[in-house]
Amino acid sequence: MSTLIRVFPTLKKNCYTILDLDKGQRVLVRATFFYGNYDGKNFAPTFELHFDGNFWATVTTSNFTYVVEEAIYVVKGNATNICLAQTHPDQAPFISALELRSLDAEMYSNVGMNHALFLENRIAHSANQTVRNETDAIDVSAAKDHPPQVVLQNAVGTIGTAWGIGIQTTGLGSKKVPIFIIAYFSEVVRLNSTQKRSIEIVIDNEQFSNDFSPPFGSVLEVYITNITASSNTSFTVGVAAASSLPPIINAHEFYSLSNALTEGTNNRDVEGLSALRKEFDVLKQWSGYYT
Repeated sequence: MSTLIRVFPTLKKNCYTILDLDKGQRVLVRATFFYGNYDGKNFAPTFELHFDGNFWATVTTSNFTYVVEEAIYVVKGNATNICLAQTHPDQAPFISALELRSLDAEMYSNVGMNHALFLENRIAHSANQTVRNETDAIDVSAAKDHPPQVVLQNAVGTIGTAWGIGIQTTGLGSKKVPIFIIAYFSEVVRLNSTQKRSIEIVIDNEQFSNDFSPPFGSVLEVYITNITASSNTSFTVGVAAASSLPPIINAHEFYSLSNALTEGTNNRDVEGLSALRKEFDVLKQWSGYYT
């Protein structure tokens, strides 16, 4: 990734306006930040990230690593505004990259239009206990969230049936917040009639899901939603009582859920601002809206 950045040393809030979107369209927006001591101060700034008048994240940048924030939401008009807000004196917001991708209508449709998803972690499981899928021909056409076929070609499992697989809660704080998890399961071996892999999801030692068996050659999506969680909450992919084989998991996506979203900036205001910026030099530094 390029080490070029854009810095915003003036104004309390600086915004990018992305036009020509379709109202009601679900989008994925990814913002990337790498401080790298570009200003020689050796002091990585902290600032806020907003979209369409909604709080997104507090960005704590680093001198050594990339910080990536990702949000999925439904746009309320024909444009969306991504804003960087200064929260501390002498700590100028900056950005290394900003990406927006349109999503198919069925993706993440289990989440209502009035809430955004904020990525906490997304993991394609591979570790010392990784098991290679016996087939590369995995049918993902029925999976509405479109997991890449490549993440289903490996799974992580336990050595025996006495243990479960933990799902990381990296990114969550000590206070409970609404969360949304999609876990992906695809059987890695063609089982014979004497073998059975039966799995259940356990949260804080309480069974959350009914038993299920991963399909061979396709994928099962399991949703964990309508609950709150914190960094102290335990999520386990466990083995059900009737199972003769240990549990496996191929991949998962872990999100926190926003509060109810505002309506954002009026489309006519966005269009009017764009027209004004073309006419007046003093406004050319001003993008989106300023509050």
